[in-house]
Amino acid sequence: MNERRPANPPHAGERPTAGRAGAPAGPRTAAGRGHEHAAGARGGEHGAERTAAERAGEHAADPHFAERTGSDPQERLIVAAIAQIEKHGLAQLTVRGVAAAAAVNIAAVNYYFRSKDALVAAALEGTIRHMVEDSDDFLARMPVDPEGVLGELLAYYLEGALRYPRISRAHLHDAFVADDYSGPFAILFAPVMQRLRRAIRDAVPGLEEQQAARRVVAALSAVFFPAFFAEFYRPLGAFESAPERASYLREVARAALGPPEPPPRARSKGR
Repeated sequence: MNERRPANPPHAGERPTAGRAGAPAGPRTAAGRGHEHAAGARGGEHGAERTAAERAGEHAADPHFAERTGSDPQERLIVAAIAQIEKHGLAQLTVRGVAAAAAVNIAAVNYYFRSKDALVAAALEGTIRHMVEDSDDFLARMPVDPEGVLGELLAYYLEGALRYPRISRAHLHDAFVADDYSGPFAILFAPVMQRLRRAIRDAVPGLEEQQAARRVVAALSAVFFPAFFAEFYRPLGAFESAPERASYLREVARAALGPPEPPPRARSKGR
């Protein structure tokens, strides 16, 4: 049974956007464009696209955001939630803080999303959907320049996670804390990994599917682990500058696209 909304919205004239409650209003809303996370900032040092997280941070600091933009309150809440998660972390996120940053009444959260959890889910789903779309763009270009494009894709993931660490970790919060892999990141990123496996296999003659799968695991682990645990590796000084990170990622891409390993030799009798 569907829950009924209050008879009147929190503010006169404010109406929810089309679609189910808690979902981004459209496929490429400001929230849906995400902080290119997890997330990645497109191209890392190579692009200057302003992401939703950057805009969200500006909006959260702008007391005239609502009047200046005229955007609908559901959209503002999602954008504000992204900014507040990155600013304070998922554990410190409050409905009051999100509502204040979005310049709406706190009752708007219940009206549009029913709960804080649903609002967080909408924010995180928006950012991961944008990441998936961008990943598909990279993968579509891999046949032209496999090593170069794979390096760009890995840089997109690493630079984005380093730039927006709290949003990035929030995507895997339930997986780490509750061993729950039913969230948007695990579900929506699985097809990306499968397409990456296929792209690597197609780029390396003679590479078997399971070998390609192991290379995907190695490449993504080489990116996500240092991205999520950057402080753990800081004593090594391996990722202090963008050129150092780019060099590292080229090494990872070359390893992923190297020739297949020869089958192990059968041991001769008597040895």
